[in-house]
Amino acid sequence: MESDLSSVTFKLYADGVDTGKTATADASSNWKYKFENLDKYKAGNVVTYTVKEASVNEYTTVQDGFNFTNKHTPYTRTVKVTKKWANDVAGDRPSSIKVRLMADGTEVADKTVTPDANGDWKAEFDNLPVNKDGNKIKYTVKEDQVQDYTVTYTGDVDNGYIITNTHIEKPKPNTKVKKPGGKKLVKRHGPKTGDMTNIMLYGVVLIVAVLGLLIAVIRRRNK
Repeated sequence: MESDLSSVTFKLYADGVDTGKTATADASSNWKYKFENLDKYKAGNVVTYTVKEASVNEYTTVQDGFNFTNKHTPYTRTVKVTKKWANDVAGDRPSSIKVRLMADGTEVADKTVTPDANGDWKAEFDNLPVNKDGNKIKYTVKEDQVQDYTVTYTGDVDNGYIITNTHIEKPKPNTKVKKPGGKKLVKRHGPKTGDMTNIMLYGVVLIVAVLGLLIAVIRRRNK
C-alpha cells in the first residue's frame, strides 16, 4: 500500500459492540495490524470479532473480511460564476466573454461564456481539488477586460461568484441647429431706439434748413 498517509487506525468490535480497542497500521508495520489476547468465549458462546477502519480523509475504503484497500479520492468542488450587466442594453454587449479561474493566484482554467436560451450568462468549473499539500486551495475568478465597461466582483467560492459589468456612458457631442438646405440662418435686427432718435433729429434739422432756404428765396423775389 503506497500512500502519503502516516497511519491508519482500526477499531475492534465484539458481537457488533465496540470494544474500545484500536490497532494502527503504518509503513513500519508494512501496513499490517493485529489485535492480541482476545477472549474466545463470552458467557459460553464464541465471540464474533469484526474490524472497522476509521475514516480516512480523501480516501474510500473497500473491506474484504479483515483486509482493507484504500483508494485515494481527493475532495473536489465546483466553482459557479454568474455574469450580470448594468446600465446598458443587449446591443451594447459583446457576443461572449472569457472568465479565468485562479487557484491561489495562479490561472488553472478558463471558459468562454455566452448567453443561454434564457439570456443568462453562467459558467461552472467542475471537479476542482479542494486541497493541495494538505492546505485548502483559494479559488477566485477574473474576467478579461470588456471594452466600454467597468467590472466588479462579488460572492464567494461557496455560493458562487458574480461578475457585474457596468456600461460606461460616453459624453454626448454638442449639436448645432441648421436651416434646411444647409444655409445659415441670419437674424436681422431693426434699428435700435438710440438710432431712431438720431434719425428723427437729423430729419428735423434738414426740414428746418430747407424751409429757411425757401424763405430766403421768396424774400429776394419780392424785392
